[in-house]
Amino acid sequence: MATSPLAVVRALYPQGRADLASPGVLDGWIAALAEIAHPDFVGGDPRAELLPITSDPDEFAKVWREWLSAWETWHVDVLDHEEGSGGRVLVSMQIEARSKKDSVTVPMRGANVVQVEDGRVKRIELYFDIDAARRAAGLADP
Repeated sequence: MATSPLAVVRALYPQGRADLASPGVLDGWIAALAEIAHPDFVGGDPRAELLPITSDPDEFAKVWREWLSAWETWHVDVLDHEEGSGGRVLVSMQIEARSKKDSVTVPMRGANVVQVEDGRVKRIELYFDIDAARRAAGLADP
């Protein structure tokens, strides 16, 4: 029986709060992703402003670790999972990050668009522009 894209993404991104800068939390998420990554996996920021696009799950993890090394905390509260078109799911989140450099806490909204094919994660795109993420997921603007 095929697993729906929404079920795959809900298992990978459970609702609730996680600190990705905390030892082990990102590693656990990356390990879960590696288990369900599609052979043609691609991940990153489609505009290459945050994280470059990579087709290697290990490189994706490396880039995330490098990015998070500048942050004391990177709290992510997953708010919702919304099924779009073409196997894409929008994961909306509230982020509260505190910089190691100056201890400033920065609140922001973010989203990931996750494309699932054959029950596996084929693509993860990272966004801070929620409207752009909704369009990328094939959802109408709110």
